[in-house]
Amino acid sequence: MGVLTVAFVADPTEVPQFEGGPEPHNDELKQLDPLQLAALGQLLFDGSFDESDPGSYGPTYDALLGEMHDRMHSYSDEEWAFPVPERLTVALAEVQDDRVPELAETWGRTEEFELDQKGPERGREYLHELRANARVATESGKQLFLWMSL
Repeated sequence: MGVLTVAFVADPTEVPQFEGGPEPHNDELKQLDPLQLAALGQLLFDGSFDESDPGSYGPTYDALLGEMHDRMHSYSDEEWAFPVPERLTVALAEVQDDRVPELAETWGRTEEFELDQKGPERGREYLHELRANARVATESGKQLFLWMSL
């Protein structure tokens, strides 16, 4: 079955009630993970990756990954909720329509999408879904989370 991922918006105090995943799963992002999200953040904030160092895309990537990991909520050994850092949520909410195709294309070609034959196409789907959720989060004063289950 693989990884199941769903983006959701909630107050941080509400996160424990999302054990089993947010319902309905209509905004299922399939296999999006914090590594891909950090790669998107690196693109949004710094505009590029350090391709010369495949172990790290740069300080923004590392910082975002650390922020998500340090504040994750663990339901079990196979289920978690990762908070999307506020600065990344705001940046996602502000992505303009004309920037989506190029951003999705670049993001979909990163190492994190390497095994996905539909990288750029999937990147576009994920970007639209994340942007919609990020806008709800910023407008409601809540936070964007990524729920994951193995």
